[in-house]
Amino acid sequence: MTILAGGDCRIIGEELNDERGSSIHKDNQEPFDEKQQDATIASSSSKKNRSYSGVKNQHKTKYFINWLLQTFPQLHVPRTQSQDIQPDGTLHRQPTETPLESTPLVIDIAGGKGELAARLIVCQRLRVVMIDPRESDVPLCFEKTVLPKLPAVWRCRFQRRQQEDAHILEKTFQERFQQYQMYFQDDTAATHPEVGALIEKAALLVGMHADGATEAIVDTALRYKKPFCVVPCCVFPTLFHTRTIRVRDEEGNEREVPVRSYEQFCQYLMNKHPRIQQSILPFDGRNVAIWWDGTS
Repeated sequence: MTILAGGDCRIIGEELNDERGSSIHKDNQEPFDEKQQDATIASSSSKKNRSYSGVKNQHKTKYFINWLLQTFPQLHVPRTQSQDIQPDGTLHRQPTETPLESTPLVIDIAGGKGELAARLIVCQRLRVVMIDPRESDVPLCFEKTVLPKLPAVWRCRFQRRQQEDAHILEKTFQERFQQYQMYFQDDTAATHPEVGALIEKAALLVGMHADGATEAIVDTALRYKKPFCVVPCCVFPTLFHTRTIRVRDEEGNEREVPVRSYEQFCQYLMNKHPRIQQSILPFDGRNVAIWWDGTS
């Protein structure tokens, strides 16, 4: 395991979008109706989300974060101001930063190049611990991938801050970002106590197309009673061949079958807790969010 330190001020802000993912709550105790579930998920993927016209995949991380902020209020960082009376008698208000130890912590699992982490840290003032076996240059990801996509007003604001302090980006990631270069498995928190301690402090566990780590995120979050959100991608039916799900065919007969399809995998994850919910995110492709707010 390699620990890469790297992640205080809000450098820039990112406007929230009014578009929301539609929430679909299922009764997780019912047998899986393949025909009905296929229609639900296919309507979001194969039709390219017609209700979200204009939302491009290149901005999917931005829209995912907006959805996270709308769904998990614990991610909001309080904004406070200090007030000083100036010599001329005027009142001067100055934004003050939330203490770092009071800033929400997000565990980003299988975060890849780090776009999600970069946006959460720089644009939303959050702390992020990323767990991924590949080393990621998240500050570089912000400069090369995130910054060019931001509105011009925010890019100008960031450039002004860099002129005031050339090391502002480096300092921000040093204080707010840390990476554990390792695979995330069901027993990771138990075999690595430092990871378990971070999960205990976390406001959210998240996995955006986390591949083989997806189920481990759900199981770990439920074990620690922590809110989570995963956006499943690949199923890996051969690797995870012990997964099964009850299905009901068109004649109403029930049977136990291996989890092989994307739709079956989503339902398999939802079956782990009666309050797990499913939402359709506003971008194309694998856009089904499986999430839990931490309530029993």
